[in-house]
Amino acid sequence: MALVNCGECNKEVSDKAASCPNCGAPIQGVSEKQSLWDSISQSSGPKEVVIRGTDVAYEGQKLGEGLMKMVMALFLHPVFSFVGFWLIGFGILMSMAPVFGLADKEMNALPVWYVALAIGIPIALAVLLRKTIPKLMKWIFFTLLAVLGIAFVGGIISAIIEKSTSS
Repeated sequence: MALVNCGECNKEVSDKAASCPNCGAPIQGVSEKQSLWDSISQSSGPKEVVIRGTDVAYEGQKLGEGLMKMVMALFLHPVFSFVGFWLIGFGILMSMAPVFGLADKEMNALPVWYVALAIGIPIALAVLLRKTIPKLMKWIFFTLLAVLGIAFVGGIISAIIEKSTSS
C-alpha cells in the first residue's frame, strides 16, 4: 500500500482510498473499472502486463507466465516430464499413421489397435526409462527452443527475400 497526497488538502492518503478521509475529495488514479489496455496505453516506456486477479498465488505475474510454467513443467519437472514424454510419443505415433498406410491424412478409419499402441508404447517407455526421461526431456526442451528460434529467423529471412523479389 502506497501513500499519495490529496489534491485538495495535500494530506497523505492511501492509494487504495476512493476519496480523502480529511476533505472528501476524490483520489486521482487508475480506477478499477478502467480497462487494462487503457492503463497500458497511458503509460510510457516498456509495457508489462500484470495479472491482477482474485487469486493471491497469481498476483503480480506477467501475462502468459503461468502458461510458460506449464509448458516448462511438461519438459523440466521430474514428475511431469513423464506426461510430456507421453504427449510427444503419442503425437509422433499418431502422425506416423498415414506413413504406415493405416489412415489417410485426416486420420479417418484409424484402427483401434494402433491408437491403443500409440497410447501404450510411450507409457511403457516412460516407466522403463524413468531415470533417464527427466534428462532426456531437458534436452528435448532446449532442442525445441533452438529449432523454434531457427524457424523464426528463417521465417524472417524468407519474408525479406520474398518482399525484395516481389518489389
